[in-house]
Amino acid sequence: MNKGQEQARAWFETLEPIDGEEALSILDPANPLACAHGSIRSTLSRDHAKTLIETHGARRAPECRTPGLEHFGLVTIDDDGFPVHLRTVPDPVLLCIMPTGWWWSDRTREEDGDYVQLAFLSFSKLKLEIFSSCPERLRQRIERKAAEFQAMKGQDYRISTAGQTIRLGHAL
Repeated sequence: MNKGQEQARAWFETLEPIDGEEALSILDPANPLACAHGSIRSTLSRDHAKTLIETHGARRAPECRTPGLEHFGLVTIDDDGFPVHLRTVPDPVLLCIMPTGWWWSDRTREEDGDYVQLAFLSFSKLKLEIFSSCPERLRQRIERKAAEFQAMKGQDYRISTAGQTIRLGHAL
């Protein structure tokens, strides 16, 4: 393994692991799949993507993606040892910062003209409330992200582009 492959593998290992079956379920159903290898855009057959995921595993791409890669939410390792981003179906989970806390919604379902709400975590009490509308398959992801926010208790958190902050857990 050369230095570039070592660095790429180290980056890959920092990403959130995803179960192989779940990875396959969120792949774009197109065959061949759109993919990005660094800055190179190409295609990959669905069978080849499945083989790579089974061989090397899969990881979720970072939440803040490079412009132009907004639909590449799944990463695996290609035959040459470098990460390859695979086009996925849109992530159903939408995380919003609202005036009172973080809201998770399901952007694939609507209720009364808005996305279905899945969970809420208040800035003041840092108590996670998961709603009955939250499918079990999304619960773990929400709980993991909420735990990251809860671990920031006592810190100032920026809630607006104007620079306004709030002290997390201030009511505890």
